[in-house]
Amino acid sequence: MYRLDLDASGTPYPVWGATYENCGYQKPGQYNAGSGTTPTILGNGKYVAITDNAVPNMHVVVYRTAKQLDPEKQVVCEVPVFEYAEGGALDNSLLGSGNSLIVENNYGYVADFEDFTPTPSEPGFERIDIDPNGKGCTQVWVNKEVASTTSGKLSTRTGLIYLYERKYDDQNAVWVYYWTALDFRTGEVVWQKMAGTGYERYDSSWPALVVGPNETLYVGVFGG
Repeated sequence: MYRLDLDASGTPYPVWGATYENCGYQKPGQYNAGSGTTPTILGNGKYVAITDNAVPNMHVVVYRTAKQLDPEKQVVCEVPVFEYAEGGALDNSLLGSGNSLIVENNYGYVADFEDFTPTPSEPGFERIDIDPNGKGCTQVWVNKEVASTTSGKLSTRTGLIYLYERKYDDQNAVWVYYWTALDFRTGEVVWQKMAGTGYERYDSSWPALVVGPNETLYVGVFGG
């Protein structure tokens, strides 16, 4: 993890660098053997966060962005997540608001663009808050039920996290897809609306969900 600044000529240079745990191999649900998360800046610019690629448990890792720090003081916390699941992996960004982070689990999901063969994926969302004193982090809630491979969005006006959820219906042997809203405070499902059935048409390969100006939700899916 690096911070880059620009010198007087506009050339980027590294200000600091910090290592994160890495198992060294690509987990199912990732594109490469490393952190799949775009860095998320939060806390009015004081912090930046990613997930690592540790085993047996992935961590949410929070760094201080400040320049003049000893290397050992750069890391705020490394919080293990999805300890109940088979594994943890993420190829989407963390959601950040204030001093709070929302992390989702993509472990097991593989997008097959040739045969369109669906793969199950581990469920899971967790909220991690940076402590008010900035010296650590706390797990606020865990949702073990909802599975998604789409980067969700948080509305600070409604207090809801909007997601595109996938479930397998054993009775009818079909994948079912839902618009789902989680309560940011508790992680509980507030409402669900079915979008459609069938992997070939309604699955999505990691695109970000978008909330339009007229409060319509959009997401890219295999079927267009």
